[in-house]
Amino acid sequence: MKKLLILNLIIFGQINLPIYSKLKTKEDTDKFLNNYCIEVVQFIKDTSEKQKELAKKGQIGEALGIGGLIQGASQIYRNLCKSNK
Repeated sequence: MKKLLILNLIIFGQINLPIYSKLKTKEDTDKFLNNYCIEVVQFIKDTSEKQKELAKKGQIGEALGIGGLIQGASQIYRNLCKSNK
């Protein structure tokens, strides 16, 4: 649960809050969400690469912890991005 909170803070920390005032049309929101979804997928990719490196080094506990981050990001993708298509 703590890791999911950290993941959410990382991902939502990447959002430039003033952009919300610029989202006035469906096209604006779709463009923003598409870019956001790309960032989520990139985060999953980068994090899974790190998880593989840790597993190769035998740091199984750390690799499993990163698995929780990947799971949280995947949930965000499933809830926000996949349903958008």
